[in-house]
Amino acid sequence: MIDSQKVQYTLLVCIYMGAFLLTGSESLECHSCTKSDCSDQTVVECAKPMNICTEIIVLLRTGNQSLPVRHKGCASGLSSIISYHVTFDGLTIRHFEFGCDTSLCNAGNTPFSTLPTEPPVVDPPENATECHTCVDTDESRCLGENAQKIICPAGQDRCYRGNGSLLIGNVLQPIFIQKCSSPGCPSFNYHASKWYNLSLSGSCCSGDYCNKILAPVVTLPTNDVGSKFTTKNGATPSATSISLLVIIFAVFAIGKF
Repeated sequence: MIDSQKVQYTLLVCIYMGAFLLTGSESLECHSCTKSDCSDQTVVECAKPMNICTEIIVLLRTGNQSLPVRHKGCASGLSSIISYHVTFDGLTIRHFEFGCDTSLCNAGNTPFSTLPTEPPVVDPPENATECHTCVDTDESRCLGENAQKIICPAGQDRCYRGNGSLLIGNVLQPIFIQKCSSPGCPSFNYHASKWYNLSLSGSCCSGDYCNKILAPVVTLPTNDVGSKFTTKNGATPSATSISLLVIIFAVFAIGKF
């Protein structure tokens, strides 16, 4: 004979086990995109330990040229909102990011007008150096006549041409840039947050528009960061499989009595 109290106890344990397993199997879903304009946006299921959805927008500007970049995806951390700008040797970076912890909470597109206000433009000195200026993810748009022209501000009497990478989340974007530069022609490695890093390297020259053609720029790194999410067909246990495990456990436990 099967003790009814033991059966009730076993079933109660199974109910709690099922509730626990089902709660643990509910993965966070987020909007995700890898193209800089987010035109490839899709819904992904975040892999553990990713626990928040993110949106990051970055606006790079040099002279009168700007490059907007948007990224969405999964990440680990706390819900937060960060907004700032920084200017470095002829390049202005404006950046906004937020994280939220409910499924699909990063659905909307934050307008670039949300970014911090840029510092005021200072009039260039007399007889200032003039350079080609461009910032883009496509090198062809920074070559020849595609590049714009700019009168350099005080303290920047060199012309610069270089490239690098913008890492946002798990997506690596190539960056090609022409701009004015200070005499030291500094490289740039800016780690703004754990979700965002910008690295630039290049060469400088003296003379108006001399950066139209410079020595070959550095080789870009490959995107070996790896995916930080699974698709909706990922390996997360389904509710059906968990229910089956609970039933098997219940039958086995009752049979032991």
